[in-house]
Amino acid sequence: MVTLDQPSGLGTGPTPDSDQVATDYAKRAASVGGGTPAVDPVGSRMLDNDVNDSGLQVRSKVATVHFTATGDIEGQGYGYRGGDFALAAVAVCGGGEYAEHATEMESFLAGLGLVTTY
Repeated sequence: MVTLDQPSGLGTGPTPDSDQVATDYAKRAASVGGGTPAVDPVGSRMLDNDVNDSGLQVRSKVATVHFTATGDIEGQGYGYRGGDFALAAVAVCGGGEYAEHATEMESFLAGLGLVTTY
């Protein structure tokens, strides 16, 4: 399963940051089986970001996490916080099937880009 979410209404305070967004959404996906998820330390990667209808193209830092949970649940999560909104992407498999599909799902996540309009 791959999910994409864009939560809004986060305010302008410093939290949640991108690391927390990635971790929170990974934990939600992993806890579907009822177990307590284990999330690896947060990493990051750069994704393309088209600003104002491609008027400006930049690369933005996105937090990444890998997670596991009971029930052979495993996955990868991405999180980005920008102002009052965030973006979260999670790829997860159950039944121990993550290894079989990891390359394809992680390639899909890595191919995502951001579009920001001010």
